[in-house]
Amino acid sequence: MSDSMSETERARVCVPVCVRRADELRPSFEQAAGLADIVELRLDCLDRGQLAVALQRLTELLAGAPGQRFIITYRPRGQGGGCDLSLEERLGFWLELPGRLRGAAGRERAFADVELDLLESPRSDSLDGLFRNFTVICSHHDIQETPDDLSNIFGRKARTPADVLKMAARANSITDCVEVVGLCERARREGRECIAVSMGEAGLLTRVLAPAFGAYLTYGSLDAAQATAPGQVEARALQEMIRAHAVERVEMPALIRHRDERALVAREQRECAHRCAGTVIVESRSLRYALTRLGGRLLLLLGRLGEAEGQRVDCAQYAQASPG
Repeated sequence: MSDSMSETERARVCVPVCVRRADELRPSFEQAAGLADIVELRLDCLDRGQLAVALQRLTELLAGAPGQRFIITYRPRGQGGGCDLSLEERLGFWLELPGRLRGAAGRERAFADVELDLLESPRSDSLDGLFRNFTVICSHHDIQETPDDLSNIFGRKARTPADVLKMAARANSITDCVEVVGLCERARREGRECIAVSMGEAGLLTRVLAPAFGAYLTYGSLDAAQATAPGQVEARALQEMIRAHAVERVEMPALIRHRDERALVAREQRECAHRCAGTVIVESRSLRYALTRLGGRLLLLLGRLGEAEGQRVDCAQYAQASPG
């Protein structure tokens, strides 16, 4: 992919559009496009009976947004989606979609987010048309916990012909984030694009920091009502408070030294900020010190960072977003 994170060195913000009626898609899409690098159309959020209407209007919708990249998603409830969908229903949707957009302006800007279980199913060979017409994201979502076999799951995704490999898992502790974001380093070594998200309050920092470790994009909601995952920050706040469009590669290892409950994200401070309830104090440490404290789990994250000393982020805060 020509605009890979390794080339642009900037964070991309993806804003999901999650509405119940087809006639709500256009205004929400236009609003999201004003904030996003990529807009995700969560068609699984539509009420029953609205999908057919939405698909009929999809070509017109995309033609009205020249240059806008977009992701089409049709996710089952068991993986964090908006409705109950069988594997056969999802397969039928993806088989039909290329025909729906045949000849449509902007089809080359389209991503298709397809779950790993579907790409591993016996019917996956019938999805050749999807790979010919879209940039495919192979995703796996665990809405309960961070799996112990993340490496194995990543390997399974890497064996598919997908362009981007996505892992989203609920973080029940902040150390879960290390394992998830560490997949970005493996993806970099293997020449693959990766999206890494830890869901929930404990995973909030990954929405800010994952692009610094090479994640292809980070997600921010259009508003609280359209948040599509626990811990998703509103896109406007994400961009304004942490300057997501300027996130670059991390240049120093750091350890979180303290966190009070219900912390809020604050924009980067060049001078020491006032310490208040919810402050996260991040202090620079050598790689050797970090590995001693947290062990080998940090190796993937910090291997490229070196022994950077003397730089310090004095205060940062992060916010708890309402579950979607």
